[in-house]
Formats: sequence, C-alpha cells, structure tokens
Amino acid sequence: MKVAMQECPQHKIAIIDLDHSSEAADLLTGLCGVEGGARFVMVRDGTARRQGIVPLSANAQPLPPSAFDIPGWHVVTGGFGGLGRLTIAWLAAHHAAQIAILAPRAPADWRDFAERTRISYGATLRWLPCDVADHHQLTGALEELAAEGGVAGVIHAAGLIEDSLIPEEDEAAFKRVWAVKAEASDALQSWLAAHGSRYLLLYSSAAAMMGTAGQTAHASACGYLDGFAEAQRSDTALKVISIAWVPGADSAGPMMTGFRAASPRRVWG
Repeated sequence: MKVAMQECPQHKIAIIDLDHSSEAADLLTGLCGVEGGARFVMVRDGTARRQGIVPLSANAQPLPPSAFDIPGWHVVTGGFGGLGRLTIAWLAAHHAAQIAILAPRAPADWRDFAERTRISYGATLRWLPCDVADHHQLTGALEELAAEGGVAGVIHAAGLIEDSLIPEEDEAAFKRVWAVKAEASDALQSWLAAHGSRYLLLYSSAAAMMGTAGQTAHASACGYLDGFAEAQRSDTALKVISIAWVPGADSAGPMMTGFRAASPRRVWG
C-alpha cells in the first residue's frame, strides 16, 4: 500500500488500522481522519491517531567484545554484498572464530577477502555455494556445517532487487524476490530452532515502513520479515530479530558498531 502511495500520488490512498474489538463508529472516526488529510490512521478506544516517522537514536548497550565467542559456525547469507562484508567484519571483531558465507557465486576477490579477515581478526571464512531460495540447497549447506562443529546462528543478509512499477509487476519476479528474503527466513528459523542455534538476524529495509516506488516485492518481503520477527516467542532459545536498514547502509561502516545508529521509527500521535 505504501509503495502504491508513492507511485500514485494523484490517487487518494489511505490506511486505517482497526483492532479486533473495533466497531462501526471506529471506522467512521478513521474515515474522518483520512478526510482531514491523514494517509495512515490508527483508531484505538475511539481516538484516531496519525502515523509519523521521527529519527530515533537507539539506547541499547553495545555488545561486549566477545559477544560471538561461542562454538559453531556463524553464517551470513549474501555475505559478498556490501552489507554482508560489513557484517562479516563486525562478527569477526566480536570474536566469531568461524564464519560461513552462503551465496550462489564467489567474487574474484573472495580468497583475498578471506585472507584479510584472517589476518585482521583471526577468523576463518568459508564459502558454501548455495542459493538460499532453494530449500534443498539451504538445508544441505546448514547440515554440512552442523556436522563440522554446529551452527551458532545466522545473519540473513541475502536479498534480490527486481524493480518495477505496480502496473508492470511480474508475478515470477515477485516470487523470486519473496523466495530469497521471506521464504528463506521461514526455512532458516525452522532449521535453527530444531538444532539448538542461538540467533537469527534478519536484514529488512526501511522500504517496508516508508514505501519506495518500484519496489513492491522488496518492500513486501521486508515487511514480512519485520512481522515474522515480532511474532516469535521471547522465551525460546533462538532469538529472532529484524533490522530495517536504510538506503546506503552497505557503505556506512560505522552503522555496524553495536547496531546503535540512528534510524527512523514509526510513532502515532
């Protein structure tokens, strides 16, 4: 919907958020908010609130230097991309000794990249050819790592961008984007939970929150990641977190420091 708003500003498109106990009067309240110019309206207890976005500096404490000094492989899907490489350096800096990259292909500088990481941090890098959209390939790669020391956790940085405006949206392209980002997340969560892993970090995008013209599939998949992480139980051994990166994050090294950089947050008021 938010992508549609960006692509079709000439049309009046709005979202009214009602909860399960809402009545007809709440819908009317929401419609009044839309008539007043709001594009996003949430109605609770008979009161309409508009959605806005404000910058928020996270107040989480930085991770201790040895946060990832735990047995097993730390897996990064899509690890050869800009954000993936920053993630690998971040893991290694926090004492992750064994890091595995899942990606269909390795770039020409792969061996140099692995050697630089070893020299700088003492970490071992391993690449497993794997298309994470293929369930059998993904499971096979994880099982191989499980047999060689176990899997501590996964950072799911893999993604696919196939931009197109909504009228030209191709179903096959949408499915490809969805499979890499959303379906792979389901498969990862199921496998990690069954094998006693510690964490699953999902790399989402601010496109899901703000909408980006031409990125219906990407925004939808990232929105799914955000909801998927929020729906996980907090009392399980596997911790699932979704991180919505802003454009340009793949070249912003300081943003990786404890994942504490300023980011937009939705507020209602």
